[in-house]
Amino acid sequence: MSYSLTLGDSEAITLDVALKKLLKLSQDEIAAGNPAPYSAYIHNIEKILEQLHKNSTQVSGSYVNDEGKDVIWMNVPTEPK
Repeated sequence: MSYSLTLGDSEAITLDVALKKLLKLSQDEIAAGNPAPYSAYIHNIEKILEQLHKNSTQVSGSYVNDEGKDVIWMNVPTEPK
């Protein structure tokens, strides 16, 4: 099975922090002699973190135009099909 997930910036940051905390906890548990289920967690966390920002799309930003005015732009992303 394969899953697609769309996250906003705050959601992606929260997921990143949570996964890294679980990674640390899993490493500590393995060091304490408790490999299951923490070895599997580490494998999956590493794969998820690798993919987390791989297909990011910037949907807003700002710049200064030739006239020296700040320009803010937004683009509504299309939903994955």
